[in-house]
Amino acid sequence: MKNIIIGAFVTILFFNQADAQTKNTKTNYDIIFGKYNGFQESYSTGKINGNDIIIPKVEHDFCLFEDYEVVMTLTAYGNYYYYTGKYKITKLANGEYTVLCNLTDFQNSSKPKYKLTFKSDGQVICNQLEIKNPPPPFNLKKIKNKCD
Repeated sequence: MKNIIIGAFVTILFFNQADAQTKNTKTNYDIIFGKYNGFQESYSTGKINGNDIIIPKVEHDFCLFEDYEVVMTLTAYGNYYYYTGKYKITKLANGEYTVLCNLTDFQNSSKPKYKLTFKSDGQVICNQLEIKNPPPPFNLKKIKNKCD
């Protein structure tokens, strides 16, 4: 009987610690969840027949939900482009975080990937990944703690 009571106590203690670790991990990520906004300035991707290919200034909105869902809206020339997907958080040794966003449009024809770097000083830097001539990184600003 004494062994059963000790075993039950150890089991309860184990699950309480595991639950506390899960809550602590979620609490650590609370700084990441929310809505972010930033502008990628226009840039040149190269030349065709001697003419510069200019990509216009684009507004980016990212919503990072607690269930690891992400919604991104691009706005350029008054047109809106919507993307949804999942993200993965990685904590770096220096107290910074990276968030890798895998997105797709509603027609499944475009699948952009972005890396958001959350610096220890509060700065958030956005990089588009996996394209031949990636655009320059740009800053994001948190505008809401929760997404609608």
